[in-house]
Amino acid sequence: MKLVVLTTIVTAVIATVLVTVFLHMRVMALASVDFRVTYPEVPVEVTEAVRSAEAQYYASLSMPRRLAEEGEDILALLWPAAVKKLDFSVGPYRIKASTMEDIFPWAISAGYLVLVDAEPDEALASISYFSEQPALADWGASLVLEHLRLRHPEMRMMGWDTIRSDPHLIAKLYSGYMGAGGDWVGWESSLSPGPEALRRMKLQGP
Repeated sequence: MKLVVLTTIVTAVIATVLVTVFLHMRVMALASVDFRVTYPEVPVEVTEAVRSAEAQYYASLSMPRRLAEEGEDILALLWPAAVKKLDFSVGPYRIKASTMEDIFPWAISAGYLVLVDAEPDEALASISYFSEQPALADWGASLVLEHLRLRHPEMRMMGWDTIRSDPHLIAKLYSGYMGAGGDWVGWESSLSPGPEALRRMKLQGP
């Protein structure tokens, strides 16, 4: 009996030490990455519409799927590099690391991201962690939305006030936010949002 108790205590101590060392390493790794962000001028109403649509969609999923999504968020806090490598969608906007990676060069050239003391890969991995923080999650979403606006031939000519006032234009950006069904040529050729974006935003077709 005493041996069992002793073994339990030793195991608990070892586990505590290992967890402490792991967390210390995570803190040091995150503290070593220094970057600055500037927000694109995307209206709050637009980012909130996207955030609400994502939240309602994921809330409608099955319990196993919701638990898997929550697991991805937990992993983003514990091991951001793994989330980047596995390309999980994390944070309230469910943004994938590959999405951020694709627009990193543009974000840097446009001045929305300044790497002070970090390699791009290090910053990208860290952003998976910071995507769980409200302010940086909003930054990431606004970055993606501004990039989409500039990508679309007609929408790039519109100001954000015009887009903010038209739910169908927001839904159009949301179609691109979801990947445009892989048909980027089709997405760029009209202002009509896709059916899934309309469904998630509870809109009728224009």
